[in-house]
Amino acid sequence: MKDGVIYTLKTFPKYDGKQITMGDIMEEGEIDKSFFILEAKLYYTSPDIHHSDETRMQLEPEQRKTWQYIKGGKKIVSYELCQDFEDFDIHKMCDCNIKVPHKM
Repeated sequence: MKDGVIYTLKTFPKYDGKQITMGDIMEEGEIDKSFFILEAKLYYTSPDIHHSDETRMQLEPEQRKTWQYIKGGKKIVSYELCQDFEDFDIHKMCDCNIKVPHKM
């Protein structure tokens, strides 16, 4: 995309070397336990919920460290992001100009 216009074109690989697959480079054997997420770090609510809504109250820092929060959608009220507070509506989130760049 450039200037709001999406461009596509057909491409073809230009590689003459030996081709490999994921199976060729995968390691075999036991997987180290450090690669697994602890059960306690997966969810802060029901596993059926795929987003967080912090418009009414903020989550605790420990809840933000869960896989559910990190990978899910977020609905956060951030007064610092709004330049025009008169346009701010807590139910619509921040319906105003966002300052760029924003340090997360």
